[in-house]
Amino acid sequence: MTIGRKYKLLKLFLPKVFLKLQAEQPYHKDIFFDFVQMLISPDESAIDIGTNKGFYSYWLSKHCSRVYSFEPNPKLANDLRRTLPGNCELYNFGLSNKSGELVLQVPADDGLASFETNNKNVSKEGNVISHKVLVKTLDDFYFQKIRLIKLDVEGHEIEVLE
Repeated sequence: MTIGRKYKLLKLFLPKVFLKLQAEQPYHKDIFFDFVQMLISPDESAIDIGTNKGFYSYWLSKHCSRVYSFEPNPKLANDLRRTLPGNCELYNFGLSNKSGELVLQVPADDGLASFETNNKNVSKEGNVISHKVLVKTLDDFYFQKIRLIKLDVEGHEIEVLE
């Protein structure tokens, strides 16, 4: 399916939960942003699950009233506290299908962290820092006027949605 066809389908069906488009073309983020601008209004809120360095949270903060940002990596969360705009609320824990603790594997080279030990982005050479982090379920929260959920958690997406 071509990018143009995907874009037309997105315009037709406008889902409330939008998993980030994983297109090979370098301009796939433009489609994401166009889609979000069609979907969200300034009085609505968004959730950014897997905030990482805050790129999507920052952009969403310019287009909606509130962004709830979830980032379990303690180092990244510390940086985000200083850089996210005031209408972003940061939660320094992960989301999963049950509350508790999970081990977050963070590559020493600051690559993409994951709860999944078989994730290809986590170093296979043992050069990983493990953090035991708190996880909750999305159902533990009672957010209002959520129009969009951006979800990118390096292989743990299904567990977040369960």
